[in-house]
Amino acid sequence: MKVNMQQWVQRVLLSDERLAFPLMASTGLEMTGMHILDVVKDGKRQAQCIQALASRYPSAASITLMDLSVEAEAFGSAIRYTENETPTVIGKIVEDRETACALEVPAVGSGRTSVYLEAAALSAAEIKDRPLFGCHIGPFSLAGRLCGMTEILVNTRREPETVHVVLGKCTDFLVQYVQAFKDSGANGIVIAEPAAGLISPAQCDEFSSHYVSRIVK
Repeated sequence: MKVNMQQWVQRVLLSDERLAFPLMASTGLEMTGMHILDVVKDGKRQAQCIQALASRYPSAASITLMDLSVEAEAFGSAIRYTENETPTVIGKIVEDRETACALEVPAVGSGRTSVYLEAAALSAAEIKDRPLFGCHIGPFSLAGRLCGMTEILVNTRREPETVHVVLGKCTDFLVQYVQAFKDSGANGIVIAEPAAGLISPAQCDEFSSHYVSRIVK
């Protein structure tokens, strides 16, 4: 559903009630009798989960499933799947500057990104009383999954130029992914950037906030 988000923000800020916006996909799984694998690989089932939550709980907004392996998988990372846990990235695909420069930016829709876009489109069409948000990983957190988290933390000091090469490609992809969410009917985006909490404020500005700003712009 199309929502004037500036008006929505004002309603939330001015409300006398405390309006919740929970990320509780696991509750939706229990409600629908599904497992993690059902919703991370099937956009229709994920939409059913999102819609079940919306029908029961008066949240301020709805959101697609938070899965921080999706974008790395689109780049070519190996993923470990289990029935009851969110998928996780295995290993790394960027070893050095050469592999960073050779890294290709995938097309939106690659891998399971199509699943999340389908879930957003179906949910946005059915949920009429609140906005729907898509969710994607932040650029530094994505780069950490491609390069290895320990390695990227070290290379912010030893090889910052290489880190910036990867971050540029991650951001190029995420900008396109956000646009696809917007085109699907999503009203906003939640950016999950947990790895930025592992670096200093100055490094956060350089390696995360600068690239997040590009996405927002």
